[in-house]
Amino acid sequence: MFSSSPKQKSDGQSRGLRVSGEYILLSDIEEQYSAAKEQSGDKLPPQYRCSVLDQIMISKLLVNQAKIDSLYPKDEEVESQLTARVEKILDYMGGNTEQFVALLSRHGSRRDERADAR
Repeated sequence: MFSSSPKQKSDGQSRGLRVSGEYILLSDIEEQYSAAKEQSGDKLPPQYRCSVLDQIMISKLLVNQAKIDSLYPKDEEVESQLTARVEKILDYMGGNTEQFVALLSRHGSRRDERADAR
């Protein structure tokens, strides 16, 4: 998730850290630090750069988690999982498809009854 070995980008900027596959450039840290320093009138503690880095890292991690949470399975994956589960149930039933269909019918009608009761 983290990589801290500084590397040079093709444009000559030094990378400070890689978080979730994205680089945080030293220039990004310095830019935010300078803006904060200007707003505060040069009254920042020496360790404020660390706070800037923490803020950038948290932002990158949150964006990455949002990307992960937004993933949807492909139809093929859903179909594959459903097929595997049906096959497992059929194995439990000794391959008796009539029993399986009867079971589905019973559960389907119960679901319909519950929906009607609402």
